[in-house]
This record gives sequence, C-alpha cells and structure tokens, in this order.
Amino acid sequence: MRAKYLSSDKLIPLEGQRGIAAIIVAVHHFVLAFHPSISGIIADKRNDGSLVGSPFFFFINGNGAVFFFFTLSGFVLSWGYFKNPDPYRSLWSGLKRWPRLAGPVVVVCLFSALLFRADLYFYKDAGAKSGSYWMQTFGHSSFNESYPSFLTAIWQGLTTFFSGQSGVNPSLWTMVYEYYGSLIVFAAMPVLSKLGNNRSITFICMACLATIFGVSGSGLPALAGMAFMLPFIVGMGVSFAISRWEIHGVNLYLSAGILGFGIYLLGYFEPSQAYAWSSALAAASPQIAWSIIYSAGSACVIFATMTNGKIYGVMNNRLMFALGRLSFSLYLVHLLVFGSVSSWLFLHIFTNGGMPLFATTAVLCVSIALPLCYFDEWWVRYLNAKVDWLRRASARSSFSLSRMPSTAENDVERSRRS
Repeated sequence: MRAKYLSSDKLIPLEGQRGIAAIIVAVHHFVLAFHPSISGIIADKRNDGSLVGSPFFFFINGNGAVFFFFTLSGFVLSWGYFKNPDPYRSLWSGLKRWPRLAGPVVVVCLFSALLFRADLYFYKDAGAKSGSYWMQTFGHSSFNESYPSFLTAIWQGLTTFFSGQSGVNPSLWTMVYEYYGSLIVFAAMPVLSKLGNNRSITFICMACLATIFGVSGSGLPALAGMAFMLPFIVGMGVSFAISRWEIHGVNLYLSAGILGFGIYLLGYFEPSQAYAWSSALAAASPQIAWSIIYSAGSACVIFATMTNGKIYGVMNNRLMFALGRLSFSLYLVHLLVFGSVSSWLFLHIFTNGGMPLFATTAVLCVSIALPLCYFDEWWVRYLNAKVDWLRRASARSSFSLSRMPSTAENDVERSRRS
C-alpha cells in the first residue's frame, strides 16, 4: 500500500530541492566570478580560506548540484510511469521533451543576444579585476562572435540539445546531457516495466557499470560526456526501487543519516582533506569519480526524502514549491545577470564585491527569472494541451481503423447480399 504522503503527483520536496540546487549553482558561479579564491576550484587562486576539501563546499558546489539535477530528472521523469505504466506514455513524453525545454531556452538566448548587441556585457573587465579567467571568458564560452545575431541566438536555443553549443548562454552546456539523458530514461522505462524485479535491478546495474567502465576505459574524449548519463540511470533506479517495492516508513534516524551522508558526498570536489579516501577513484578518472560520488550522493538525498514521511513533510511547504517553480528559470538567467548588471556594479559601485553585490544580484536574478517562470508554465500548459489533442486524435484514428471491416468480411457481405 502506497504511503499517504506519496499519493500526490506533485513531488514538492524534490522540486524544492531542485530549486536549492539551482541556487547552489548560482552561488557557485558568483563566487567563481567575483571571489575565485573562496571556492578553491581554480588552483592558482586557492588560499587557506578555500572550501575545497571541506563538507561545507556543498553549499557552493555547482558541479554536485548539476549532477543532482540529472539524478533528480531520472527519478521524476520515471516516477509517474512506474506508478501507472502506460505503453504510450514514454513515447509521448519523449516527443514532448525537446519543445518543452526549447521554449524558455530560446527566450533566454534572445535576451542574451540583445545584451550582446546593446553592448551591456561587462564580464571581461569584471573577470580581469577579480582575477577570474572563467569570468573573463564568460564561463569558457564557445561563442566567438562579439555580437551574435538574433537568428544565431534562436538557432542555438533550438539546437543546443543536439550540438552542445552554449556560447550565447554558458549555462546551456547541460542541456545536451539533460535531453539525451531524458531519452535514455524514456526508452528504458517500458523495458523495466516488463522485466521482473531481479532482472530489472540487474539491467540497471549493468547499465551503470557499462557507463562507468565504458567511459573510463575507452580513453576517448568523445565518450567523456557519457559520464553524465550515469545520474539519469541512478535516479531512474531509485524511482523503480521505491515504486516497485513500495519502500516507505524508513526509520527517521536512518533516513536522516542517509540524507546527511548524501549531502556530505555532494560536497566532494577532489581527493583532499575530508575526501582523501577517494584518491584511488579520482586517480583512475576524475570525471568518473565525480559521476559516481555525486550520483550516489544525489540518490541518498532523494531516497531519504521519499521514504520517510517526516522528512518529506518538513519539505512539503510553500517555500519549497516556490523554489521549485523558479528553479529552471533561475538557472537559465543567472549568468546573464552576472555578466551584465552584476559586472557593471562590481566595476563601478560594489567594487569589493561581497554581500552588497551578492544581495543586489540575487534580487535581480529573481526579478528576471519570475517573468520567464510564468512563460515557462504557460508553455508547458500549451504543449500539454497540444499533446493531449494529438493523443486523442491518434486514439480515435486507431479506433476507426480497428472498426473497418477486412477484405474477407467485405466479400462475405457482398455474397450474402447477392
């Protein structure tokens, strides 16, 4: 019997955690842009106050937050299917995934192109002042033009899911992995629903191992991106296990311990200090170490949240709902704010950065993310309506074809009439 707190399709605690992850990414980028010595990610800018190696690095670890995004996507995208398997659900979800993501992405790309063409980006000067090469290059942007056209922005917004190009907005580097990871989940869900429990778990474990050893053993840079597919498989595996075995009512202290351990793992960056134990794994492949440790940490956080009613209930509130609503929009717009208004403020008003610049930037990010959030919600409703119409039309067409008499039946009817 399913736990009462899991009866709703709206997983507000998980959506709220997505919002927290988006905030962590924004904080990570803010520190990297304006105070690179604090994070310690840039080795030659690291000082004694850097957080790398400490579990507190979790609060500014944008890398761990991105892997949490991916793991959470694997869980959420498959959760509804495993509760109510529908042979056509994964197909329609897969078809809808690209336009669902592309709508707000194109809007943000157009906004960024407008900032470029109006000469309102100041990230080069701000990065030179703060000593952040990452900021000077606009997050290692792959875009070489100074003033991208609006057509270029639209094209990049539509195709970043296939090409991985993200020069107009560096945050879009994750979209290609989000899209292909989602397709892997949609393709695997029907397979898992047909297999028994043991075979399904074996299938998931084999997929994880194939991703890990296939990438780390290949030595091919082209396959390095496959490391980002692991969290999607792990998230789907957690979703399958909880829904298939109806895991709930886990002891509060055990769940809290699992949650804390997950947060600790998400504070990892390199095998030093509190994470020295990971040296062998990181030596084999630093990227695979990230993938394994962050996927495991994300799985722990999701599992603890979904299997204990008290933890779920604490996070099932309006604040988490609001954070979930803003998460995607905040992720898309924050670097545009950093590169334009925040950089100008850093150069001319809040020259020391710090809390004044951070507070002002936070207000600006939320102010710009809100309209995009409303557009995103409208866009999702519009797509859902169109997809529902197509599904009904397809169902009616299939029903009509099934009711058509066969050739043999027509021959019999003509013989009877004659």
